[in-house]
Amino acid sequence: MPAKKIHENATVKLPGGARTLTAVADSGLWDEARVERSPVRLGRDGRCLMPAPTGVLKRSETIDGNIIAEYVRPCVEPV
Repeated sequence: MPAKKIHENATVKLPGGARTLTAVADSGLWDEARVERSPVRLGRDGRCLMPAPTGVLKRSETIDGNIIAEYVRPCVEPV
């Protein structure tokens, strides 16, 4: 399926897990990310497999035991 052009101010929600978050973060195609983590650890050996995006933590709160963190991608100066 061909990619669709998205308006530059559009909000795109991508539900997913560690692989989705890592792929989007590595692509650099994000400005803000809202990551929700459950206190239940899944995966190999009960480790948390979801890395935090490389960005600035904007805010964090705990709701019903889930940690909700909002990150902002650091500004990159044009070359």
